[in-house]
Amino acid sequence: MDASPFVPVGRVRKARPAPGSVYVKPSGRTIGPPPAGATVWFVPPTEGLRSGRVLAAEPAAVGWMLSVEGLGSPEESMALSGSKVLVHRDQLEGLVVEPAAGVVGIEVTDALHGHLGAVEDIIVTGANDVWVVRGPHGEVLIPVIDDVVLAVDEARGTAQVRLPRGLMPGEGEAVL
Repeated sequence: MDASPFVPVGRVRKARPAPGSVYVKPSGRTIGPPPAGATVWFVPPTEGLRSGRVLAAEPAAVGWMLSVEGLGSPEESMALSGSKVLVHRDQLEGLVVEPAAGVVGIEVTDALHGHLGAVEDIIVTGANDVWVVRGPHGEVLIPVIDDVVLAVDEARGTAQVRLPRGLMPGEGEAVL
């Protein structure tokens, strides 16, 4: 279990034209938006709003649309673009999925591209998990499926993968 009392629930993608709302792309450990009444923190904080109470959360094409108390203008909402959205773990009861023990932090290697970096997070989807790996190639999203993840050695902290074309940054469209 993560030692931090705060859980990253997503990242602000963009402001909604109406004042007081932002679109949030979910991160990998939540299965729903923060509930109304929960306090969200924006990291890094902006000059204006640093935290606010969720007034409403609705499904949106990119994840969720959060209406947050204290966001009074589209400009204030736009200033939050790119910020991580954190919520105290106690306010997310039943909405947090913990990553598989031992997977976060393992080093991932691909036969063609070599060392890809370490697993930093896990995106939980309806079909399969996706590892968020950061390293010398930037961020690589790796679907956890048998055709891609060939071996995981938790004792050594390593994983071997075979990435389909298109999953490396700058490669174009993925072919699975």
